[in-house]
Amino acid sequence: MTPKPAGPPDGGWGWVVAAAAFAVNGLSYGLLRSLGLALPDLAEHFERSAQDTAWVSALALAVQQAASPVGSALSTRWGARPVVMVGGVLTSLGLVFSAFARSLLHLYLGLGLLAGSGWALVFAPALGTLSRYFSRRRVLAVGLALTGNGASSLLLAPALQFLLDTFGWRGALLLLGAVTLHLTPCGALLRPLALSGD
Repeated sequence: MTPKPAGPPDGGWGWVVAAAAFAVNGLSYGLLRSLGLALPDLAEHFERSAQDTAWVSALALAVQQAASPVGSALSTRWGARPVVMVGGVLTSLGLVFSAFARSLLHLYLGLGLLAGSGWALVFAPALGTLSRYFSRRRVLAVGLALTGNGASSLLLAPALQFLLDTFGWRGALLLLGAVTLHLTPCGALLRPLALSGD
C-alpha cells in the first residue's frame, strides 16, 4: 500500500485536473453565454416573443446556479469523478432532447432543466477537486481553470453562429450535445486524491 501524501502535491496530475476544469468551465459557462445566439432562430421557429425564448437560457443558468450546491454535496459524498461524468451525460441529453423540441416547453425542459442540472453537477466539483491537488499554487491552478470561461466564450460564439448558419438550430443543438458529452471524459480525469489528513 502506497503512503498517502502529507499535503497537496502542487503539480503532477494536478495540472491534468486543472486542464479538465478548464474544459469543464468552457463547456458550461462558455456555452451558456453563447446560447443567446440561437434565441432569434428559436423565436422565429416557434413564433414566440424574444422574451419567451429568453427564458430558455435564463432557466438553464438559474437551474445551474441554484443546483450547484447539490453538485457540491454529491461530490463530497461520492467524489467529483462520478458526479461530473453524470453531469456531462445530463447536459448532453438535455441538448439532444432540445434538438427535437416541438414547443418552447420542450426547450424549457431540455435546455433549462436537464442541461441546467447537468451543468450544476460539473462546475463546482471540478473546481473543488483542484483544492485537493494544490496548496501553494492553488491561485494559479484555479485561475487557469477559470480562464476556460472567457476562452470558450471567445471561441464558442463564432462557432455556434457558424453551426446555426450551416445546420440550423436543431443541427447546432445536436452537435453541441456531442461536444458537451466531452464533459464525461473530463470528469474521468478528476482522479480522487487521498491525503494523510483524511
